[in-house]
Amino acid sequence: MRRADRVRCLLSLFIAPLLAGAGVPTERYFPPSELASDLDDSLREGFARHFAGIDEPALFAMPGVRYAVRVAISRCTGVTILRIERKSDGEITSNFRKFSFLDTGINPKPISSVVKKLTPNELARLSAEVQRQDFFTLDLPPTMLTGGNTIWMIEVFDGTKYHAAFELSQDPGTPFGDIAAVAAEIAHVTY
Repeated sequence: MRRADRVRCLLSLFIAPLLAGAGVPTERYFPPSELASDLDDSLREGFARHFAGIDEPALFAMPGVRYAVRVAISRCTGVTILRIERKSDGEITSNFRKFSFLDTGINPKPISSVVKKLTPNELARLSAEVQRQDFFTLDLPPTMLTGGNTIWMIEVFDGTKYHAAFELSQDPGTPFGDIAAVAAEIAHVTY
């Protein structure tokens, strides 16, 4: 990747979202109890600004939602979101949306949006994987960010507890990668 592309990528991931979403409080999307290190704070702030720019709800505060998992991917070229939720009335859906950036991280343009109904068995598979990986104790902050990184975030809300974790990849065989893979598989999508 050329140096200019790396700079543009860093701008799109962190600086431009700050400018585009100035005034979006991180707590709108992440409870204060979730804020840990300075790097976590920076990542959460960047995702909060992306979410505000695409009208994505706060996972832990959606009315009528009893269980939800969101996989969010921030790339230099755009943002991808997979949100799976079970509502109080029992309806289970997946919402998969992709956005590209018109400018350096500003003005996300929708590329695709697919909403599907899921079965209780499909959600049970994802919920079991979240539990098997002990997601609520998972803490995988990236150790170093450089130009060109793709940043993955998984959030889970089980009706009472909320947790978010970040990673630079979703490698198979890792707790993070396995949860992201099951989510994509039951939603029938490719990140």
